[in-house]
Amino acid sequence: MGGSVQLFTSGASVVLLARVPSGPFAAEATLIRQEEGVSGIGVAIVGAGRISAAHAPAIIAAPGARLVGVYDADEQTARAFAAQFGVSTVYPTWSSLLDSPDVRLVAILLPHHLHARYALEALRSGRDVVVEKPLATSLAEADQMLDAAARVGRTLFAVQNRVYDTGIALAKDLIAQGAIGELFLAQTRAYESDAAHRARPWLRADEQGVLMAQSVHEAYLLRWLVGDVRAVTCHYARTATIQIAGAHTAVVGLEFQNGAIGQMTATFAAVHGPSEHSVTLFGSAGFLEAARRSTPGLPRQTPDRRGFSYAVSAISPSRFGDETPHSLEVPEGEAFHRMWADFIASVATGAQPLVTGLDGRKAIEIVLAADEAARTGRRVALPL
Repeated sequence: MGGSVQLFTSGASVVLLARVPSGPFAAEATLIRQEEGVSGIGVAIVGAGRISAAHAPAIIAAPGARLVGVYDADEQTARAFAAQFGVSTVYPTWSSLLDSPDVRLVAILLPHHLHARYALEALRSGRDVVVEKPLATSLAEADQMLDAAARVGRTLFAVQNRVYDTGIALAKDLIAQGAIGELFLAQTRAYESDAAHRARPWLRADEQGVLMAQSVHEAYLLRWLVGDVRAVTCHYARTATIQIAGAHTAVVGLEFQNGAIGQMTATFAAVHGPSEHSVTLFGSAGFLEAARRSTPGLPRQTPDRRGFSYAVSAISPSRFGDETPHSLEVPEGEAFHRMWADFIASVATGAQPLVTGLDGRKAIEIVLAADEAARTGRRVALPL
């Protein structure tokens, strides 16, 4: 990074002022360097909505992290959130957060259409940035964010919490060990009711519908477990089962670069029947399923002591010596806690995180291609 540099101390923090290269990033950026073992890496949350309640405990628990403040356009909402999680500072404005020397990392936990704007401003101020899924609503926005991070030497983290789920980690290990042989078919199912839309009016008005709000989870999971996608097809349900701006149900066909094929089925219209999030993998030497299911009136099939964790079952003659499905023991660990521990370690050490901003871009590329396929009735090749 070129330009003048000045180092000074502020309490337990070390603050580095650096002049960012010329062009649109010519403003002076404040880069926060926390002293390890003294105060930790200061994290500020932007957006005090429902998803932030999943992130806050994980940030608080992450080794080397401090949840230093929260900002929300509704200050009363921010104050209630701060009281709930013991956060000391409620920033009255977005600019006051950016002016704070305590903030090294900013977590953008806002409605989808606001991700790019806030992430870009935070990056250009010299902060590392975590962005909830989807990373952005367009590839142009994602590219701007990645470029901004590169220009200021900061890290853009994409939230892909299910990658950090211990059940998914177990499935990934089994695949890598050859327990089910060569993958040839992958299927995901995401069945939800309209509860999410009733709780989030902004989501009801989102024209990108179930693909960007839900299928992006399945897209990044299949990239993680199977590999990159080379082409997609897609169909939307045309019935008016629930009233939202975008498609409420989608079936996406996938062609992977390694020759496997797949299908993602997602709906927000499963008002009746079970809720399910699952991934099923067929290989030349076995079968693997990671699933979370619940049926109204019946106990959850996955242990709530592990929060979001998937139950994992497998058929693997090479591993178990038979053709019988085996339920596997899923290790303890909560996905958001594991994710934030990885993010904080990456900021502290400079190591590459498990999930990068580029991974976030590739996930939205899949769902944007699927939307194009649904609208045109054509197979859409990647990259776009």
